[in-house]
Amino acid sequence: MMQLVPYLLCLLALSASAQVVITLGLEGAAGGAPTFLIDEDFEGTGAPTGWAQIVATCDWDESTTVLAGSKSLEASASGSARCRVDTAGDIDEIWYYQLIRFNDVTLVQTRFLSLRTLADSEVAWLEINATDGIACMDGGSITEDCWDTAISSDTMYHLFVHYKKSSGASDGVAEFGYSTDGSVPFGGDACCTQSITHNVQIALGKFQLRSNSTSAGNEVYSDNVLIDDEAIGAQ
Repeated sequence: MMQLVPYLLCLLALSASAQVVITLGLEGAAGGAPTFLIDEDFEGTGAPTGWAQIVATCDWDESTTVLAGSKSLEASASGSARCRVDTAGDIDEIWYYQLIRFNDVTLVQTRFLSLRTLADSEVAWLEINATDGIACMDGGSITEDCWDTAISSDTMYHLFVHYKKSSGASDGVAEFGYSTDGSVPFGGDACCTQSITHNVQIALGKFQLRSNSTSAGNEVYSDNVLIDDEAIGAQ
């Protein structure tokens, strides 16, 4: 796979009741339209191919709060929704991008994106805090805050994630970042980025999107999900 623009990302730690799991894979072809392992805009009807509702309710056809096009994915808080898409297999190094919007970030601090193996074991997660921003955690060797820029309710963000499995020599990479204009986050006042060296010797095979909590009004909206084994550029 090819990518148009290289970048650094940050991993985030978030917890949530509604979740969507996605299996990975993206690319961008130089001189032409990018192609990716996963490229989903939710413009079809019902659950897209390769996606599944793990816990209700995943609204694949949300048309009131739309991030792009005419429809987006809503992970409903009231039902602790979890929505997932799988890749063809575990991938040692993977890049992830999506549009994301939190309905109300003040209700609870929880994970909103879970990074998982194809066998569905959680490797790490992104967690949100309304005052401080986003953090990445695994309860062990991946723990990092990204507090440069606070997260706001009802605001659309471009979320970038990069994960590389460690060989056992603490050479793994966990990077995450977010911006409001689609630029790849390199740090500074306009966005937040973190890069973590870790020793987690586990490949990724799924991403799971979740709502922030079981409290009504804490829905999470997603769109334009890209996954690839090459770096993803500005969107």
